[in-house]
Order: sequence, then C-alpha cells, then structure tokens
Amino acid sequence: MVSDGRQPVKVTFFVNSIVGYVDNASALYTRALAHGLALRGNDVRVVEPRQNEQLARTLRAVGSSASRHVHEAFPLFQYTSFEPRSGARLLEWVTREVALIDVAVAVGGVDDELCRWLANVTRDELTRAYLAWEPADLTQERVSYLEIEKYDVILTLAAPSADVDWVAVQRSIALQDMGDATGGYADSLPVDLRDPLGAAIAFERAVARPDVARGAGR
Repeated sequence: MVSDGRQPVKVTFFVNSIVGYVDNASALYTRALAHGLALRGNDVRVVEPRQNEQLARTLRAVGSSASRHVHEAFPLFQYTSFEPRSGARLLEWVTREVALIDVAVAVGGVDDELCRWLANVTRDELTRAYLAWEPADLTQERVSYLEIEKYDVILTLAAPSADVDWVAVQRSIALQDMGDATGGYADSLPVDLRDPLGAAIAFERAVARPDVARGAGR
C-alpha cells in the first residue's frame, strides 16, 4: 500500500527505446512518466528490443553516456532489453510478460507485430493501454493496421484523426533529463509542465477504470 491509501499497480511499458532519445522524444516523455509512477509507489518496468535503431542513433550521436544516464538517474523503475523475435516465439514472450502485471502499455513507435499481439492477448484484471505521444500518428489506417481499438484504453495528448475513444494524457520531462544530461535536447522540447507526478496521477486515473475513462477525451 502506498501513502495515499491506493493500491500500487504493476506496469510494463513496451517501447521502441527509452534510452535512444535523439529524434525520438517519446523516450524522454515515457521515462518521465515511468519515473513519476515509480515515485508514487508503483512497480514499473520498461522493456525495449536490443540493438534498436533509436538506441544506435543516440549512441552514435552522444556516446555510451546516454545508456549510463538512464541506469544512474532513474533507479526507481526497472529497465531491461529483450532479443527481438516474431511469430509464435513473440506471442509466447508477450504472454509471459503480461501474466503477472496489472497494466501493459504499448507506446507509439513500438514494433508493429508486438503492438498487435498486445492488442489481442488479454486476461482478467489486465488493462492494455496504447499510448500515443504524437496524436497525428493515430490515423484511421494506422489504428486498423495495429488493431489499436482492441486496447482497453487509448491515451494521447489531443484528439487523433482516427475515430476512436481516447483519454488525454499529460506530457512531461523529468528534471534528471534537463540541461547537460541530454545536451540541452530535452530543454528544447515543447513541454509546458515539467511535472512527472502530475502525469503519473492522470495516467493512474485513466487505467484504473478504463470502462469509465473511455471516451473522456472526446
């Protein structure tokens, strides 16, 4: 039990990368949210494929300090990588990953096949959320291709072009990523509220009762 009396939840974020932030602001927004959720006493894990394009691009641009920074600056959530796979092997891995958690979050940009498996693998008491930091990415064609409407809740910053129910999510940057930590990159992003805790609270409300939250942004 956490200090405000609510039950903590086990959350796993499935991402293209949380380390590779160069030309991938999603990494910074997602780790700020993960950090805020962990600060509120939740059990948070972030997983990304090994040797992914976003990570490689960032390591070429800024070196290995990007990876060290995540491990050192964000000790409250667990970060791991996995070997990319497909077909039956990917389904088996996804099924294991969601077996003991409360919330599975597919973050926009995650591998297409992984996104579709998360849309189709479910069980009682599991909430599956699709998180789009860029509303423009949620076109009707993309929603259909990734089967996003099968998720329990769709989180985004503003109304997408696709005709789907959605819930507003708050974008933030963690203080650990400001200034020299990202070479000033985070400072240049269009973020008005640098408030990971506020973003975490809004996220908790959205996923706690997805049946009620569905359509709240419309």
